[in-house]
Amino acid sequence: MRLHWPSRVVLSTIAAALLIAAPAAVAKTYQVSGKQIAVDEENGIYKMRGSLIGRWTIDTFQEAPAGDYFHATGTETFNGCLDRRRDHRGSRSQRARGRRR
Repeated sequence: MRLHWPSRVVLSTIAAALLIAAPAAVAKTYQVSGKQIAVDEENGIYKMRGSLIGRWTIDTFQEAPAGDYFHATGTETFNGCLDRRRDHRGSRSQRARGRRR
């Protein structure tokens, strides 16, 4: 089953994953925007362009009945960087690895 998620939901999840992955002493909030481009949608592999640069992988995904609303649970992994300088490259200090449940 192919799912097309709204970009805002995906980017909010990414921002949350970055905050979880960062140490508490240096945790900051960043507003992000961009696109999630399907590389291999069947296997949950996407590339991120915009404020986030890297690979976004949907590891597990399970739909859950929620009445009139769509609800799902799962895990995702982001391997890349936050493009704070907006140079479309990121840097070693900007590299992030995160896993979101």
